[in-house]
Amino acid sequence: MIKAGKVDIPETKVLHGFSAVLGMRFRLPLKRDQALIFLLKEEGRESALVDMMFVFFPLTVVWLDARKRVVDVKKAFPFGFYLPERKAKYVVETHADNFHIFRKGMNIEF
Repeated sequence: MIKAGKVDIPETKVLHGFSAVLGMRFRLPLKRDQALIFLLKEEGRESALVDMMFVFFPLTVVWLDARKRVVDVKKAFPFGFYLPERKAKYVVETHADNFHIFRKGMNIEF
């Protein structure tokens, strides 16, 4: 479960390794109560690149630092490439309508 302020996203899945490389490619869209958490090997900007190649729907992408504080949040669209403004250790992808839940500087729990 992800806790963002007063909002919970109950259905979460942590991805790493090959499943993280695939991400949302060729999958059905996430529901509003679903999120994926990507654990990055190292904190950085380039290592936190999100590419939407073969993802056919928009997502809310949230980048977190090692302290699980939001460093950037963007609405990502199909076939785009997105880098966070600052270094990130975790990436959260959720339904595009969840964009309003997240703001820079807030702490996230999972």
